[in-house]
Parts: sequence; C-alpha cells; structure tokens
Amino acid sequence: MSTGYRIYLLEQGDHIAAVRACDCPTDGDALLEAGAVLQASEYPAVEVWSGRRLVGMLTKRPGRSDRSQSKWSMPLFLSKRLKQAQARVAAAQLLVDDQQARAAHLEKCGRDTLVARHILAQVKQMLAAEIEERDRLQRQLDQVRDSTRERLSLGLAVMLMSVAQDIMRLAVE
Repeated sequence: MSTGYRIYLLEQGDHIAAVRACDCPTDGDALLEAGAVLQASEYPAVEVWSGRRLVGMLTKRPGRSDRSQSKWSMPLFLSKRLKQAQARVAAAQLLVDDQQARAAHLEKCGRDTLVARHILAQVKQMLAAEIEERDRLQRQLDQVRDSTRERLSLGLAVMLMSVAQDIMRLAVE
C-alpha cells in the first residue's frame, strides 16, 4: 500500500523552492527518495511530509560531499526518531499501569469500572500503536545500517582489488 508524500526542496532560510510528490510504501522509503532528490539538487535541504505530518528533514552538511552526507544522515535521523518512539512507548506503558491500578482500586471499592475499563482499553490500543511504530522504526534503521555496511564492504573490496592491481603492476615493472 503506497502513501502520498511531498518532498519540499528548501533554499537557505528554509524557504520552499520546489515540491515533488512521490508515492512510497513507508516513511523510510520516502526519506530514501528524498535523499536521492536532495543529492541531485542544488538545494541545501529537503523536508518530507505525509499530509500534515512531518516525516523528516534531510540537509547537506557543509564541507562534505552530498554522497557522504546522505549516507550518514539517514541512520542518525532514524536513530533520533527511534529514541523518541521508545520514550513514547515508556510513557504509554506508564499510562496503562496507572489506568490498571485505578480500575483495580474502583473494583476493590465496589464501584462501577465500566468507564475505567473503557479508558484502559483505549490506552492499551495507544500503547500497541506506539510499540508498532517503535518496531517499524527499528526495522528501518536495521535495513539502512545493513545497506550501509554492504556499501562499505563493497567499497572496501573494490579498493583492495585496486591496490592489488597496483601492486601487481609495480611487480611487473
């Protein structure tokens, strides 16, 4: 299932210079698309939006090549989002625990627990959604890290082959 995203290309001062629409199955895919758009543009930053929700912002780091920047900004961005999601899960768990204690107290006192149980069910749904988001972000981060490792391994292999060829060329001379 694809979702509509908008990639806003930003000038200095975060003024919108251009916009590009894209359909991607996940936020991570939209951010990867935005990274490619950023890399190919002359603009210093992009923002990715899904409706009214800011998915993320990618910027070019001064003094680094675009390729180097995009390789490292995605894991950093996802790590920050994952930490935020972990904090939301912890807060939601506290709400669940608190609501369970309230419901148990009302039941012990012989009072009606219908409203408390309804609120508890809603809080548990919220907790489940936060856990799902946290797990999704963890999977995305793992995928990006695996992809980065593969690229680094491939780059290292190519570099070693080049060094070996240079050594063989020098040995023949």
